[in-house]
Amino acid sequence: MEDWIKVLQDIEENKILKPVGEGWKPMQYYLKESPYGIAKTRMLITKAVKEGAMEKFSGQAKGKRGKTVNMVYYRLVDHP
Repeated sequence: MEDWIKVLQDIEENKILKPVGEGWKPMQYYLKESPYGIAKTRMLITKAVKEGAMEKFSGQAKGKRGKTVNMVYYRLVDHP
């Protein structure tokens, strides 16, 4: 089955849009693991996306109260 078909089925079944593939993590993960502050970590990730070192995916997740919320996921790009 092609990836885009799976994404459409997931949207219909779960009403949640998540990235396909491995290595995707939300911004909260990077903020928690980073040795820098919140502002600098966000700035570095934004720069990495612009330079092509990271990919960005705007999706959705379940919030703490069970509601669907917008979530941005990031992952490192593998360069040969």
